[in-house]
Amino acid sequence: MLCKQLHNFLGLLVEFFLCFKVMSQIENCPFLLVRRAACHQEHEGGVSEIPIVEWEELVCLEDSVAAKSTKGTEEACRAAALWLVRCGELSRASKVLTSAGLAPSTADTAKKLASKHPPRVKSIDLLNTPHSAAINLSENVFCDTVRRSPRGSGVGPSGWRFEHFKVLIDNENTAKCLFSACSAIAKGILPPEIAQLMSSSRLIALSKSNGDLRPIAVGDALRRRTDRAICAQKKEAFADYFTPIQHGVSTQNGTELVAHHIGLMLEVNQNWIVLKSDVRNAFNSISRCDMLKEVSKAFPDLFSHIQQMYGHSSSLVYLQGLSSIVIPSQEGVHQGDPLGPVLLATTSYFI
Repeated sequence: MLCKQLHNFLGLLVEFFLCFKVMSQIENCPFLLVRRAACHQEHEGGVSEIPIVEWEELVCLEDSVAAKSTKGTEEACRAAALWLVRCGELSRASKVLTSAGLAPSTADTAKKLASKHPPRVKSIDLLNTPHSAAINLSENVFCDTVRRSPRGSGVGPSGWRFEHFKVLIDNENTAKCLFSACSAIAKGILPPEIAQLMSSSRLIALSKSNGDLRPIAVGDALRRRTDRAICAQKKEAFADYFTPIQHGVSTQNGTELVAHHIGLMLEVNQNWIVLKSDVRNAFNSISRCDMLKEVSKAFPDLFSHIQQMYGHSSSLVYLQGLSSIVIPSQEGVHQGDPLGPVLLATTSYFI
């Protein structure tokens, strides 16, 4: 029975991805989701024969999205801050108002975003890469991660929000179904079509003080909650592996810790100097081939999941005015993926 629930759940997810390309910007998403799920349940998974929404309704929603995408940057920041205030996320609302905000939705921004996602340098051939059994996601850790999810977070391609999951885990049957779907994601056993969709993200451009921009990939909520649960479950394993070489992953107050250590060493060794370096566009530029090889050695139980998400080219969708632009992601990790810092640190560990 549970396998049938999982099959139906994933079938619904795939259809949701395919039919609502702009769902991530639609305010009516919860209503459409409930209505769609009800139809899906009535027909016991016969998704191909069920009408989705009336054409006029979908066009109306797309027009609404297009109108929103043309808002000015300041107006968009105010709207985002108000949304976070209503969700009770006051600290995040304050950060939105004091940050540089979103880059203007122009052709120049789209061109800059594309330049930050380089083409593949090394071919990925990992057929003979050894790896152990995939991770067994803890249901308790996963449910706790869902309950702690921040409110008002951005939505990915499907339109799901963390608030939807909080409702689902309050019911035993729907909680098991949701956990089973996320366990399949963690184990890396999704069908290729679903894996391709799950690895896609909505791309936003944040302005930086130096005039540059930072691309943030907003993946689907299912993937992000799965990755967040993996981070929580393997926190100690990550800390044991990286410490004391680096303190950016699974180390509380890592920046302060490093600063104090450097200060103490300079007091004792006053003839020492400190070299500070930065890697330009590091998240988007690391070799996926090297990353997967290092993951297979450092965290073999995560290999199947990481290969499922990064073993192929994925699509990043950027909304520009009245249209959308698809930027291929062939190297690096998505800046916005909860596992991104872990993957970057793992790849650069021996540098």
